[in-house]
Amino acid sequence: MAQHVTRPQRVKADIRREFVLDLRCSGKSYRAIAEAAIAHFGIERLPKSYNYRQAWRDVDTELRRIAKETSADARVLRAQEIDRLDRMLDAVWPFAMDPIEIEDAPPVPNLGAIDRVLRIAERRSKLLGLDMPTRVDYTDVSEEEIERLAEEWLAGQLAAARESESDAGSGPEDGAGDAPEVA
Repeated sequence: MAQHVTRPQRVKADIRREFVLDLRCSGKSYRAIAEAAIAHFGIERLPKSYNYRQAWRDVDTELRRIAKETSADARVLRAQEIDRLDRMLDAVWPFAMDPIEIEDAPPVPNLGAIDRVLRIAERRSKLLGLDMPTRVDYTDVSEEEIERLAEEWLAGQLAAARESESDAGSGPEDGAGDAPEVA
C-alpha cells in the first residue's frame, strides 16, 4: 500500500490569486508571475507543478470572481436607483399633468415639471438600457490608447473590489499573453 506524502501547508488560493493578479495588473508576464509566486510563497506551498499556465488560471479565476461580485453589486444598485427614480416620477407627475392657472388667462402647461419628468424618464431609460445604442467609430483609437483604457478600467475594478471586501482554462502560449494553450 502506497504511503500518502503530505506537503507543507499550502498557501490559500485566494491569497495566491490576489498576489498574482496584482502582478498581472502591474504588467508582468505570466512566466514572471509564476516565478514571483514561487519565490514569494515557496514551490512546496503552491499547487503541484506551478507554472505560467497555473498563474494564468489564477488570474482568470480572480477576474471572474471580481466580475461576478461587481455584477451582483451593480444589479442591487440599479434596482435601488430605479426605485428612487420611480418615486421621483410619481411625485412630479401630477404637476406635469396639471396646467398652471393664471387669473384672466388660459391655463398654461407647467413646462418645468414636464422637463423634469422627461429628465427622469431619460435617466431611467439609460439605466435600464432602453435607449438605442449610439454608434461609435473606434478606427481613430490607437492600440496603446485601448490598452491604457483597459488597464485603467481593470485598476478601477480591482480597487472597487478590494474596497468592498474591506467594507463588509488553460494557460497562454508563451506565458506573456492571454491566448490559451492547446494541449
